[in-house]
Amino acid sequence: MSGYKRSGYRLREQQRAVSQAIRGCRRLRAEVAGRREQITALLAGASAGLRATFAGEVARAERWLEQDLPEVPALEWNGDLAMLRADQAILEEIAAAGRQAQGVLNAALTRQAGQLGQQLAGQLAELESRYAAGRPLLALWFPPEQLQGLADAGPRARQLLEAERYTEAQPLLEQAAAELEKKAGWAEEQEDRHQKRLYLLKALRQVCAEMGFREVAGPALEREGDRGSRLLLTVDTLDRGRISFSLALDQISTFSEIADDRCFEEFGQLSQYLDEEFGIQTEFRLVEGEPLPRLRQKGELDLPADAGLRAEMGG
Repeated sequence: MSGYKRSGYRLREQQRAVSQAIRGCRRLRAEVAGRREQITALLAGASAGLRATFAGEVARAERWLEQDLPEVPALEWNGDLAMLRADQAILEEIAAAGRQAQGVLNAALTRQAGQLGQQLAGQLAELESRYAAGRPLLALWFPPEQLQGLADAGPRARQLLEAERYTEAQPLLEQAAAELEKKAGWAEEQEDRHQKRLYLLKALRQVCAEMGFREVAGPALEREGDRGSRLLLTVDTLDRGRISFSLALDQISTFSEIADDRCFEEFGQLSQYLDEEFGIQTEFRLVEGEPLPRLRQKGELDLPADAGLRAEMGG
């Protein structure tokens, strides 16, 4: 049974719920950061006369800027779900207040423009806020040249609005918003998959350590600086050979030197630890697709054929 094997895996419900809560908190923190940047810019660009004329709107925006945000851990998949959900609720309230404060402030400062001008100014403010919120994540998954159009869209649209060239500004804003939504959605999906494999990597390292294995290579990206490349980890069982893990975004593979008479035991124990300690369920298979033999515990049920996140492992 040495050589390549593979396994589907899924997170238990608790880990999936924690993952969703952390993802929601991250998204809301990014939105708040983006709106803070844009509201600060709006206030900085407003003349003293405008600030005095719309003192109420300005004060509301300034109060919102002074709010503190709850701290959200970078990656705590075994964290307190109730606390994460409470933080998410607080962040949602702050983000909603920010949307309102920015909308009111923007409408006040562009009140002299006509109806179409105000509408487009609102679209521009939303585009710039969303781009500011998504910019850090976009930079992780796209090369700079693929983001240049989005970076230029806001300043270009602002110039067109100031010149009252609304027929040119409108399609520019619509196209930029559509592109941003597509790119941001893809980057968020990629980052979510990356964070899940980081959780799996953390679990593998801890389980291997508990089994007495020693790390001999990695963990490291296959291509340095390429977030989408595979994460590599090799461990030495010390008395039965080495196991190499390769974690891609869409599959996981392993290669093992463990002899046939010990492979079932080692991978069975690995699967048991991953499930019990981290809520990751696996079922290793030979490269031909046949499952490794394993004992079924009393009351145990088969995994669904399509159960959440899937991956391939060879080990």
